[in-house]
Amino acid sequence: MYNVVIVEDDALVRTYLRSLIDWSSYNLKLIAEKENGMEAKEFIENNPADIIITDISMPIMNGVELIKYIADSGKIIKVIALSCYSDYDFVREALKCGAFDYILKQNLTKDSFISILEKAKKSLDEERQHAKYRQNYNNADASNLLKNIMSNIIINEDEIIQHYPNYR
Repeated sequence: MYNVVIVEDDALVRTYLRSLIDWSSYNLKLIAEKENGMEAKEFIENNPADIIITDISMPIMNGVELIKYIADSGKIIKVIALSCYSDYDFVREALKCGAFDYILKQNLTKDSFISILEKAKKSLDEERQHAKYRQNYNNADASNLLKNIMSNIIINEDEIIQHYPNYR
């Protein structure tokens, strides 16, 4: 089950998004609805979220600032930006900052919503698989380094750097 948070200052849009699909039918769980980026930021600091659906233009903390925070946090979260036609510069900035994709509110349909959520889930799975692979590789590399040090095969820092350049 993928945890989803909706971040939107317009209550009508939040209600529309919440009722647009049967979340559990798509292996999704809507875990929170927040009215601005600051509320979302505080929530995701303490709660596991996989997908954030955020408006771009909001008071207190806008969607671009939220996207920057998520990107800087190192969390593996896919952000889908919602915007109006007039938010084009914000959308471009959101994508530069790490948004997974965006939807124009005027074009939001059940099918387009499901499609982008499915793409986000697939991307999450791929990114998590890569992260798991990197972690396994790093663990194996660290284990080999330790064995080489303990066996006196590597005896000084220069040799460590020569054989394991990632450990600088």
